[in-house]
Amino acid sequence: MEPLSTAASVISIIRISCEVIKYVSADSGATKERKRLRDEVRACEFVLKHLKEDEADEFEERETWSDTIKVLEARDGPLGRLWTDVNAVKTKL
Repeated sequence: MEPLSTAASVISIIRISCEVIKYVSADSGATKERKRLRDEVRACEFVLKHLKEDEADEFEERETWSDTIKVLEARDGPLGRLWTDVNAVKTKL
């Protein structure tokens, strides 16, 4: 994943997640595995939306939050891997 701001990283993953959820939900013959996939993607989307909303207000908290986000959005970090995985699922669907 190319380096993006935290909000852009999270929003990008949320958008891809929404596409996956819409596709699986629209498939009336969705298998149990697809429905489980949809539920897992929804759970990730829920966490990401809260992450996006949880920006720290105070300076000290903001610095700690910034350090945490840098780790999360590193190329091999959780957000980078999640973006890669969700994008791969979208491509396969």
